[in-house]
Amino acid sequence: MSRAICVLIICLFAPNAFSQEQELLKQLKIAPDKDVIRIAQKLSSLGWNSPEGQEILAEKLESKNVKVRGACVDAIPYLGEPSSEVIDAIFDSMQKGGTIYPDAIRYVEVAAEALGRIGPKALPMAIDRLSTEDLTTYFGTTDYLHRLGPAGKKAVPALISRLKPGKRLWASVYALAGIGKEAKAATPKLVELLDSKEFNTVCIACRALAAIGPDAKSAKAKLLEKAKKGNVSERGRALQALGGIGVAAEEDVKPLFEENLNAFHQTIKERTMQGIGLLGEEAGKVYVELVQAAIESPKFHNKPFAALALHQIGGPEELVIKTLNKALKDPTFELDVIQKYGDLGKDGKQALSKLIPYLDSQDDYLRALAIESVGKIGLDVELKVKLESIVKSGEYLSARTARRVLQEAEKEQSNKFEFE
Repeated sequence: MSRAICVLIICLFAPNAFSQEQELLKQLKIAPDKDVIRIAQKLSSLGWNSPEGQEILAEKLESKNVKVRGACVDAIPYLGEPSSEVIDAIFDSMQKGGTIYPDAIRYVEVAAEALGRIGPKALPMAIDRLSTEDLTTYFGTTDYLHRLGPAGKKAVPALISRLKPGKRLWASVYALAGIGKEAKAATPKLVELLDSKEFNTVCIACRALAAIGPDAKSAKAKLLEKAKKGNVSERGRALQALGGIGVAAEEDVKPLFEENLNAFHQTIKERTMQGIGLLGEEAGKVYVELVQAAIESPKFHNKPFAALALHQIGGPEELVIKTLNKALKDPTFELDVIQKYGDLGKDGKQALSKLIPYLDSQDDYLRALAIESVGKIGLDVELKVKLESIVKSGEYLSARTARRVLQEAEKEQSNKFEFE
């Protein structure tokens, strides 16, 4: 496209977009609560770069209406990178707490998700908030750090210093579990927590060790003990962690995994399967036949778990897809299967024929979930055109997701050309 045509298009359409934005922002300032929610959702679906809109939305975070706060905080990341003042306002709003009915979602979860979308820019402020006296703010901050993943590495020392008995302990470990391999310095403390008499503490410590991976192999002995003698939850999480730290294929551990794939409790079977998947292809190949047997067994009910594990350890992709396709027909597993199609990445291309019909779903959440998975598998020209149409006409969840997936695909393509 020539530069002259680009300029012409901007001249024709930009003023209309600008005037529409200004009109929406004007309405937002004075709108009653029910209209604030609608306008916030509209703004987030349009995805303009609007610092002014973010400032107005941040002011609304003072509202006593938790639904208003939820809609406004949720919209902020979709209007560009916010200022430090707006990010501070999000953290400050966590203290108000509250639950968004009828979805029963806590406001701090919505705020943490918004901060997660903003990304590392909020990290310095999050580290400061770890000193807060307010528990609700602390829980929201650690939730954000969990979502931030390895990019939250700078928060690890502060989190380690807070691994003490009390109401903040579980949340601190949860943050470390999200940070994953970059939280390896916390391993000695996490191993100590495996001796806790609180099973919830043991379970979350197992999750964190599994996420840290092979750098947490020093936890092997205690994890084996919990896998053999803990309660149902502890045994399952310990087995998952043994896979995560990379020892599940070792001679003294493998018999335990073989036994627990046939355990009485479904939870233990599922965590064992997750542990096998975490081994990856090289170490996990010894389990291919056992996972295939679990897929065929009527006693292993959660087939999507097994299918994903089979994919992770390099099993036959035909069987992976066949298993997920069959599970998709069960309403109990429908959402889970749609997500797991995406977890297959580029290997999930065979699943696109199952996902594409969901792109026309009347359920906005279901549609957005399918868009997410399609994006992870990869977009061809036709899918890009389809997502572009959803950006223009979809409801706010699907429109936002489609816009983000298209942007990520464009960025990936740009990086590929730059690398070449």
